[in-house]
Amino acid sequence: MGILRPVARVTDVPEGCGIAVDVEGMRIALFNVDGEFKALGATCSQHGAPLASGVLHEGRLQCPWHGVSFDVERGICAAFPTTTSATTYTVRVEGDTILVEV
Repeated sequence: MGILRPVARVTDVPEGCGIAVDVEGMRIALFNVDGEFKALGATCSQHGAPLASGVLHEGRLQCPWHGVSFDVERGICAAFPTTTSATTYTVRVEGDTILVEV
């Protein structure tokens, strides 16, 4: 089990949006999916796309470079369904602070 690190405030990530944060030398994309916060590695391992710039649609993230959708819960890209394309992280909210486990 990792350590929870504060990364943002709830108001920093509007519903349906994502931001990139740095945590202990790692770049992580943080998303607000229908009021639930999800975190995954900020860069697609297949194409190097900046995932925080993607668009959330119906709970899925559309890659900003190749348009294929990502499952933000599991880090799996629809184009490569047998491979994890982005590391996922556990997220917890305490008060108005978003914490990510690293």
